[in-house]
Amino acid sequence: MKDEEKYVNPLKESVRITIIYGIIGGLWILLSDKVLAIMIKDYNTYQIFQTYKGWFYVLMTMVLLYCLIYKRFFLSRHIHSILKKQKDDLMLSQQRYELAVDGVHDAIWDWDLENDLYYLSPKWQEKIMGSDKKVLSFKDWLNYIHPDDKSKFIQYIENFKKMGMTQYKNFFRIVCQDNKTLWLYSNGKAILNDKKQVVRIAGSHTDITKHLQLKEEIKKNNDLIKNIFKNTSNFIIIWNHLGEIIEVNPQVEKIIKKDLTGLDFFDTFIPHLKEDERLNIIDEIIHKEAHVVDSHIKKDDLHVLWTNNLLYQSDENFTIISMGTDISQLTKMKKELNDLAYYDKLTGLPNRYLFQKHIRNIIMYNKEFALVCVDIDNIKQINDTLGHYAGDLLIKKIGTILNQYVEKSHYVSRYGGDKFLIIYDEIDENKDLIQKIKDTYHQIKKTWRFNNHEFYITASIGIALYPIHGKDYETLFKNADTAMNYAKESGKDKIHLYHEIMNQKNNQYIQSVNYLKKVIENNDFMVYYQPIMLLKDNEVAGFEALLRFKQENQIVLPAELIEIAEKTGMIHDIDKLVFEKVCYQKYLWKKNGYDNILVSVNISYKHLNHNHLIEDIKEVIKKYDIAPHTIQFEITETTALENINKTYSVLKSLKDMGFIIALDDFGTGFSSLTHLKKLPIDVVKIDREFVRDIMENDNVVFIKSIIQLAQGLRKEVTAEGIETKEQLTFLINNQCDLGQGFYYDKALPPEKIVNYLEK
Repeated sequence: MKDEEKYVNPLKESVRITIIYGIIGGLWILLSDKVLAIMIKDYNTYQIFQTYKGWFYVLMTMVLLYCLIYKRFFLSRHIHSILKKQKDDLMLSQQRYELAVDGVHDAIWDWDLENDLYYLSPKWQEKIMGSDKKVLSFKDWLNYIHPDDKSKFIQYIENFKKMGMTQYKNFFRIVCQDNKTLWLYSNGKAILNDKKQVVRIAGSHTDITKHLQLKEEIKKNNDLIKNIFKNTSNFIIIWNHLGEIIEVNPQVEKIIKKDLTGLDFFDTFIPHLKEDERLNIIDEIIHKEAHVVDSHIKKDDLHVLWTNNLLYQSDENFTIISMGTDISQLTKMKKELNDLAYYDKLTGLPNRYLFQKHIRNIIMYNKEFALVCVDIDNIKQINDTLGHYAGDLLIKKIGTILNQYVEKSHYVSRYGGDKFLIIYDEIDENKDLIQKIKDTYHQIKKTWRFNNHEFYITASIGIALYPIHGKDYETLFKNADTAMNYAKESGKDKIHLYHEIMNQKNNQYIQSVNYLKKVIENNDFMVYYQPIMLLKDNEVAGFEALLRFKQENQIVLPAELIEIAEKTGMIHDIDKLVFEKVCYQKYLWKKNGYDNILVSVNISYKHLNHNHLIEDIKEVIKKYDIAPHTIQFEITETTALENINKTYSVLKSLKDMGFIIALDDFGTGFSSLTHLKKLPIDVVKIDREFVRDIMENDNVVFIKSIIQLAQGLRKEVTAEGIETKEQLTFLINNQCDLGQGFYYDKALPPEKIVNYLEK
């Protein structure tokens, strides 16, 4: 666009048109007459052309004026459109600016030093000052600077102006009209005049209050982490994806008195793990799963439980933090418990529980073997004549003989009392087996002397063969025991191999199966309730639901029938019906004003692993409006260990629903400390066998250890089978929480429970 098109000056344009018109008019007057006089000599013709000349002049000036005026009007309209577009663009730009100012998180500010005008974006004016004042002075702004920062702020401004700087950066607090303090980071640019004096500064204020608070919080957390890292009694090790140790805390340095940086974590602390085990651990950790593994540091005889977690991950690189807890005392206690639980203190031989585990392991490999049951015939005579001390010496001597003369490839156990169990494997023929047993028995069948008394020792021996006489421990033991009893009933001092003719209970078994089917079909059984007491307070804590059958108008205990139900699979239906009866009974009690009676219900292994267990339980408690925290589910220790992963999953679901979980018959299975910690157990129930002989030295130590261990893991302890004041006193003195047994009461029918509670 040309310069004249940018702007039209009315005066200049008027003068210009007038001059052009004057020049053309003057030239026409001066020249037209002379030209016409030269060209036309006739006067009349001359007069005619003079008239034409006048009209031509008028026409020519009209055209000229039209051109000049049209051009100026066209130019003016064009300029007007340009100005309108510029105005529209300016308005749009202004709108965008206002939207940006309103939308941006930061405050926009502009200080005109010459006129002392201070602009602050409206949103921030409202936020800080509580009003949208259009015109501010710098003094207005100073009123909101925090008193502790004001002098420093003014000093910075003065130095900034004095030095003629252009880049403005400041950091200060302001106090808003609602007394809220904000930290601001102010950033701006200055404009200088010709004298290098600051005349204007504009920029932004950023609210960094939350950033500073977060920074302070992070600092506190870091200080806390450093303090924990430095002062915790646990071992903390940080290592990378290559297994190389990056950092350890002082507790580790106390044990391993050398620089561990760069050493392999596994080689140093968990050397027993194989390569594939190490890779599996790392894989679990990087998939966001905490991994727990224990190790033994031989140098200091330390047992450490390591919990490994992912600390940081980037692509293929990752950092892991391992926290170790010294479980040496727990491990020692575990070993003592293991010895108490799985080895006979008198003979040092494996007890029945370890024997069960061993025989089940053999069955897994499906190898032929013989289970031999040895029962000393005249131990009762010795106990009655010389006392139990003498009887114990004889049992110990026989244990030594069996351990000495039974080949190491076989297995000897003391089942309890005067009964021993032996496993003979690698059997070729029955006659060879019988000869081996006779050779061993020959060492037992001798005269035994004690304090001038002589006793001729004999034994009754029964044999059952796997898999001919049973494919599981229970069946084999039952048949070997049947053969042993047959030998004893046949006059003692005999060896008998099991035969079906010995077991005339098969018919009873069939009758029992039919009876159970009928009971389930007609729901024809009863649930009795045995009180569970708070030992210290002598108050009722709840009841255990116990199944009872009715045969020939007699109330029958369910032990044998339950065993048959488990073998036949009918236990699932029985458990389900029992739970339904319990919930219905709780519903009736609730109507009578007893809303929160705790009832403990047993769950069998097969029922625990039933696919619809959780859905069935939900349906029943919804039907009778039962609060889950008033139901306690009991599983036996053996049941818990049948399938530990499945058990954990089901128990976790039940616990999440609010139910209480109890581990029944604790001490009779083969659970480990790790399993006890892992399973979501609330209550540990000590088996009645240990309570019955509570004052025996072995049981005293064992029960004390169980109570300490369970309470150390924050679990309540219930003792079963309390029958005497002596037993109760011992349990109370050792801080046992709960108990049940005939000392308090037998299992009662439901109609007596309300009266029992009122009494």
